[in-house]
Amino acid sequence: MLQSGIDLHKRMVLSTIDAEGQCVAEAELPTTRAAVQAYFAAQPGSHRAVVESTATWYWLRDLLVPLGVDLRLGHSKYIKAISYAKVKTDAVDAHTLAQLLRNDLIPEGHMISAEHREERDLLRARLRLVAQQVRCRLTVEGLLAQYNVTSVGSLPELVQWRVEMLAQHRTLVSAHIKQIEQALVPRLVPTPDAERLLYIPGIGKIVAFTVLLEIGDIARFPTVNGFFSYCRLVPVPGTPAGRCASSGRRMATSISRSRFTTRRCARSSTSRRSSASIEARRGGNPRRSRGRWSPRNSRGPCTSSSLARRPSMARSRASP
Repeated sequence: MLQSGIDLHKRMVLSTIDAEGQCVAEAELPTTRAAVQAYFAAQPGSHRAVVESTATWYWLRDLLVPLGVDLRLGHSKYIKAISYAKVKTDAVDAHTLAQLLRNDLIPEGHMISAEHREERDLLRARLRLVAQQVRCRLTVEGLLAQYNVTSVGSLPELVQWRVEMLAQHRTLVSAHIKQIEQALVPRLVPTPDAERLLYIPGIGKIVAFTVLLEIGDIARFPTVNGFFSYCRLVPVPGTPAGRCASSGRRMATSISRSRFTTRRCARSSTSRRSSASIEARRGGNPRRSRGRWSPRNSRGPCTSSSLARRPSMARSRASP
């Protein structure tokens, strides 16, 4: 099997090696579909290739996968951690990628499906717009603090003009954010996965869209532990000087809180469904409670009969 490393920029450099690691072909090509097709057509047989996760890999995957090339997406950050070199050129990077692929040492990144690329990129563009909106507000607050005033009218003339420009930019960005949300809702809300996420208490449309588009197919995680690790909710242990050390209490606390929140959301949604169905069968209103809840009587509603059975609670109720 042939292994190819692709260094993709304005011009692309390719390096192909065989099963023994010997260089078979090298080329520097323009980023055109015809040139790439001609290069891989000259290398018959089974073929694997890897490209770093830059912002321009979409067209390369759509071109190579129909040709039978098994294209992998390498995680740029972790590849640099594995293959640090003093001399770095495009040819060296392409050859290093091919060698890492031959030894199955490529830390792979997630390749989003073609049908969700536009939605994910648009959602990320919305995130950048939200950052611009917040930056405008913080800039105005910084100008007020810089001149130690509480109103915009107390600022100098040119500074007021600058604040007015920031307000106009913020209004325009807010309108663009709403347009993006309106464009995403009819595309993602009817999907079953989005409906399941929206049913969880505390998750709105934007959070549901983010989870759905950034994670992709949940079946790519064989276990729950793998999903927790992907979300960076697992502490990374270290062994400095032979001593075992973890990342501290804050990571463990965040993990326990996240697990508690997940279980709580699941239990609350289940209990609300079960209580509503029971009340509906009894002929009552599922939204109507039969008493006040008390932390001392968490097993049921706090009523006059329950207070009569507990004199201490009755006295506490009667005391001013």
